[in-house]
Amino acid sequence: MGRIRLLALLAGSVLLWPSVVSAQNGGLKFTLTDLGTFGGFQSEAFAINNKGQIVGDYLWTFKRLSGQGCFSKPAGQVAVVFGSSTCTARAVNASGAVAGWMSVGSATHAFRFDSSGNLYDLPPTNSFQYSYGYGIDNSGRVVGKDEVYGAEWDVGGHATLLNCFGGWYEGAVSATNSTGNIVAGECWGSPSWWFNGTKYDLATLGTGCWGYGDGQAFAINEGGFLVGYSASDDCVTHAVLWTPAIVDLAANAHAYAISNDNWIVGGLSGAGGFLRVSDSNCPQVVSLTTLLDSSGAGWSVTQAYGINDSHQIVGQGLAPNGQFHAILLTQANKLPLCKPV
Repeated sequence: MGRIRLLALLAGSVLLWPSVVSAQNGGLKFTLTDLGTFGGFQSEAFAINNKGQIVGDYLWTFKRLSGQGCFSKPAGQVAVVFGSSTCTARAVNASGAVAGWMSVGSATHAFRFDSSGNLYDLPPTNSFQYSYGYGIDNSGRVVGKDEVYGAEWDVGGHATLLNCFGGWYEGAVSATNSTGNIVAGECWGSPSWWFNGTKYDLATLGTGCWGYGDGQAFAINEGGFLVGYSASDDCVTHAVLWTPAIVDLAANAHAYAISNDNWIVGGLSGAGGFLRVSDSNCPQVVSLTTLLDSSGAGWSVTQAYGINDSHQIVGQGLAPNGQFHAILLTQANKLPLCKPV
């Protein structure tokens, strides 16, 4: 109950205004670093830790089913590529251990790839064929999906299914905090979170398209704030923040990651990757393409999937040559996103 009270207290410090995409003029700029395609056709980066280690995947050819590998790139070092097709790396913890999923024969299994280069198979339970790793805590425990159920794998690779609605209903766990005592995701399509194994429902903007609260939490920070999406009554998907009260960030959007000081990144239809900062002068989400310095000439930021506490952002960009590349955005200055009013 201590964490629940903390969430309620913190809610008062977060902006509660609805948001729209708007170019700002406070002077904040980002430098774009092209991470390349790792010898393949295209790539995307999904997560970055506070040491600057980036993980993601790349296509061997222009067809996804023809081959897809994983990469892990520590800051200032050459990327390590690994995994059998199809492989995707989705999360990285403080020590550099990576979680994701890859093909294992005709099945797909979650994995943990540690900083020493050891690859651990995290298979589904029972007779299931598929498991997926979406998040990893600092002890190496992986959270994700066991074919149809939300699941956690301990460091020994043993899976525990998470309870939804008092039973084993379809769900997924998308994220974990650093200690693993709070995880977040969805149960039967509704956004949910678990505190020490006890499930709680998250608010939604409406009943969505199915007559119940439709949404999913994709990330959680150490303050207990969550981001993801929720569908409104008219079936429009909105990027949202839970404080735990729900905050509507933007329509036709998903929020994918949040830093510990509540900077949020995601993707917005028609505008690509966006940024939303914790600043009373800036209630809007802002297109990251409009914040690029001269290093980003000719580029557009198509998605923003991860952010660390130094405000380094990773995702995917459309390069001047028309290819989609994994990218890193680094603050070029310490100016604010918006001018003080």
